[in-house]
Amino acid sequence: MKAYKIREFAKNVGVTEKTLRYYEKFKIVEPSVDETNGYRSYNFRDAERILASKRFSNMEFSVKETSRMLSESSIDEIMEMFQKQSEKLEKEARHLQLAAKRIKEVEQELTWFKESANRGFAGQGREWWFIKHVKNTEFVKDPKSLLIVRKMMDALPCSVKLMPLPEEPEHSEDNIWGMAIEPRYAKILEIDFEPPMVKIPAGPCYYYPAVISGRKERTRKGGQDVPYIWREIKKEMKEKGLSPVSSGYVIGSVDSFSGDNREKHFLFCVPILG
Repeated sequence: MKAYKIREFAKNVGVTEKTLRYYEKFKIVEPSVDETNGYRSYNFRDAERILASKRFSNMEFSVKETSRMLSESSIDEIMEMFQKQSEKLEKEARHLQLAAKRIKEVEQELTWFKESANRGFAGQGREWWFIKHVKNTEFVKDPKSLLIVRKMMDALPCSVKLMPLPEEPEHSEDNIWGMAIEPRYAKILEIDFEPPMVKIPAGPCYYYPAVISGRKERTRKGGQDVPYIWREIKKEMKEKGLSPVSSGYVIGSVDSFSGDNREKHFLFCVPILG
């Protein structure tokens, strides 16, 4: 049987010498070793195992899993591994599809910031499931809340950073932030509604894309800008004959930079009569 030194063999099968040594560690390939000089020799059977390994790699199996299938797994065990991997990849694909859809929505929101900065407009507000994470500068200590927050974090970008808007931000000392997600995303991502989550109902809403500009190191914290922005929103809504029907909320968006300047973006949403 024709044998090849490592460099020639690697070139013929389209992998690096480093990869061959890595495969050897997991016994995917088992070259003959010349005990007098330590040189390794490979043959076409090693090439077959490398091709099989690359096929499994393209199915997102790990090298360790591949080694098991090539060396010690029964057909039933291989079928079970394939079934689990298929379910895993289908779940990941759903998450990627959701992420792509959410990115399109964020792209639309960024268009609002660019074209309608600090100018409101009426639209349809979405339903959100909200969980508190921070009050002022302290994280919540409730284990159940933290567990839900972690689920929300794992669901990014389908979940968002959200702050309920106090009825009188000018006189409120509380600055509460948390995570929120729309039910349509939550259900697919297997996040169930449960207390202490609260629901923010869907309905007509007055959107106000607030953009705060300043030098990077001098831009005020978002919570400190809320009273000023809220006064501008109320003034604008009054001029348009609109009245809030319940407390609003603020969604944190993407910050942008230009030289030494920074722009902070907040999407204010105030429920109004339809």
